[in-house]
Amino acid sequence: MANTKMNPALFIEALKEVAKEYEISSGKIGDIIANSIIKVYKKAKEECTLFVNVDVDNGTIEAYEELKVIDNLADGEYDDFFEITLQDAQQYGNYAIGDVCKRPFDVLSPKNFDDKDIRQIIQIFKQKLNELNNSKIFDAWIDKVGELITAPIEKYDEKNKFYLVELDEGKHFGFLSSKECIPGEVLRPGDKYKYYVKEVKQQSRGWPIILSRADAGFVKKILSLEIPEIATGEIEIVRIERIAGFKTKLAVVANANAAFDPVGICVGPKGSRIKALSEQLQNEKIEVIPYIEDKKDFLITAVGARNLEGLSFIPAKTEEDIPHATLVVSEDKLAIVIGKKGFNIRLISKLVGCSIDILTVQQAAAVHLEYSPIDYSKFGFTKSANNYTSPRSSASPSTSRRNARVNIQDYMSNDELLSQLDENNFSNEDIYKNLNVEKVTYSKQPPVDQDEEAALDDFDYDNTDFSAFEDEFGDEINDILNEQENKK
Repeated sequence: MANTKMNPALFIEALKEVAKEYEISSGKIGDIIANSIIKVYKKAKEECTLFVNVDVDNGTIEAYEELKVIDNLADGEYDDFFEITLQDAQQYGNYAIGDVCKRPFDVLSPKNFDDKDIRQIIQIFKQKLNELNNSKIFDAWIDKVGELITAPIEKYDEKNKFYLVELDEGKHFGFLSSKECIPGEVLRPGDKYKYYVKEVKQQSRGWPIILSRADAGFVKKILSLEIPEIATGEIEIVRIERIAGFKTKLAVVANANAAFDPVGICVGPKGSRIKALSEQLQNEKIEVIPYIEDKKDFLITAVGARNLEGLSFIPAKTEEDIPHATLVVSEDKLAIVIGKKGFNIRLISKLVGCSIDILTVQQAAAVHLEYSPIDYSKFGFTKSANNYTSPRSSASPSTSRRNARVNIQDYMSNDELLSQLDENNFSNEDIYKNLNVEKVTYSKQPPVDQDEEAALDDFDYDNTDFSAFEDEFGDEINDILNEQENKK
C-alpha cells in the first residue's frame, strides 16, 4: 500500500457512520479514535506528549506535540523528540527560549504514521469500540438471563466449534458453543431455534451473550411452554438435572390448592406432553417424579423402588455436607440403575444431592453391609419372587420381564449392556437367562464421539481465537485504507 495521505473528509465521514451504526455518540467516537492515535504515537515516542482532538460533528482533527524551545545551536545538535530551536518554534507562534511550543501534528500524514501505524490505530479503535459496545449489550441483556429466546443461526465456526446467533435484528450476536448444543444436532444457518440465555459476560472481546440448548434451564423453560400448569404456578419444578442428549430428570410438586397428580399432568395422556417435549430435544428422554421432602424417600423414588433391594443411608452431618447412600440392587437391576456410561446414577445423585455407591446383594453380603430393606408398600408396590404388583393393576412375570427390557433399551445398546454387565462380573449366560437380552433393540441416536466429547469439554471461551468471526467494527475506516491503495 502506498504511503499517501488520507482524505480527512472521508476519515471523518467514516467515523460518523460508525457512530450512527452502533448508536454511540459522535463525541465518544471522537474520544476513542483520539486515544487510539495517541497510543500508537506513544509506542514510538513513549515519553513525548501529543494532544489530539477529533470533533466528528464539525469535521475537524486537531493535534499538536509539546516541545521545549531552546537556543539556536551552532552545531545543530539537540533532541528533536523533546526540543525545538527558537528559530523553528517561531513558525508556530511568538515563543521564547524556555517556552513550551505547541507544534501542529498531522495525524493523517504518512510522514507521521505509515500504513502499519494506521492499521494499529484502527485495531485499537475496534477493540475500544468493542468494549464499549459489549458494555451496552451487558446492560441491555443482563436482565434476560434465564429466559428462553428464539433466533436464527448467523454462521458456524468450524475451527473453534461454535455458532453465532443473530439477535436484535442483527445488531448483536449470541455465542453458542458446540458443548451447549444437544449432542448430534446440526443447526443450519438461517434457521430459527430456541435458546436459553445462560449468562451475559462483562468482557472486552468475543460475544458476551452466552446461549445454551444443553442447560437444564432450557428444558425447564420449554416445559413451562408445553405444560400450562407449570406456567401458571400450579405445578412447581423443585429440582431438575440434565445430561443433554441422554436424559432429563425432574421432580415436581403441586401447590396446596391443586387437586391433581402433578406427575400425571406433566406426562399427559399417553405421555403426549412429554413426547412433544422430547421431540424438540432430539428424542432425549424426560423422566418426571414427585418431589419428596424426606431425602431418603426422595432417593428411593428417583432410583425407582422396584429397582432396589435395600439401602444404607447416612444423613449429612453439617449444612455444608451432603448425605451418602449405598444402594443394594439385584444383579439383573444393576445395569438399569447405573445407566449408559453411568449417566442415570449421575443424574440421580445430582437431583437428590447425595453421594451414591452401588452394590449387588452378593457384594453387600461380602462386605457385611448393614442396610434397610425397601418398604415397597410405601411406594405403591408389593414384591413377590422378583415380581412387582401395583395396587391398581397386576403384572404377569412376562410383563415384568418386558418392562425390564424396556428400561434397559432406554439406557443401553446391546454391546454397551454386555460390556457394562461384564465389568460387574456378570456372565453372558446370566444376562441371557435373566434378561433375554438378545431381543433388546437400540433405536436412540448414537452418542457423541469420545474424541469430540473430550474436545468440547476442553473448550475455553476466554482463550478462544475469535479473529475469524470478530464483529467488523469500523469497516468504514478500513475502506479508507482500501481507497488509498486504489490511488497507487
